[in-house]
Amino acid sequence: MNRKPYGKRRKLRKRKIKRLMIAYLLRAIVILILIIMMILMVCGCLYIYEELKHMKKYNTPNRRRVIKTRLTEEEYAEFSECVSLCKMSQAEFIRQALIKSSICPVIIVSPANGELLSAVGKLTAEYGKIGGNLNQIARCLNEYGAPYNVLSKEV
Repeated sequence: MNRKPYGKRRKLRKRKIKRLMIAYLLRAIVILILIIMMILMVCGCLYIYEELKHMKKYNTPNRRRVIKTRLTEEEYAEFSECVSLCKMSQAEFIRQALIKSSICPVIIVSPANGELLSAVGKLTAEYGKIGGNLNQIARCLNEYGAPYNVLSKEV
């Protein structure tokens, strides 16, 4: 019978138990680290969600056109000041400016149109004279109604 002494078996068993305990302890530590990482990820997602909830949301599904422009330093400084005073984004400021403002077209008269302008001026004067004549006729008809009743009915 080739039996090992009782003390040697006991030492081997203790070593085996020690190794198993270390292995289980390492597994527990890895699991705890994974759980902590998951908790931190959830907390981070919640934090990001809360931060994004406070941001202004824009309804831009139909906005596909882009407008680009260049400004001088002075123009940009004035533009930036207006945007910061209104507390809105640059794009929203431009949209509001386009929607709520009206731009009157400027008519530039060139020397080639001088003849046309003089003809229009003459026609305006003629219309003024015709209007004056009509007013005189109306006044006569209103003042002297009886003899001109037939004429007033025709006019």
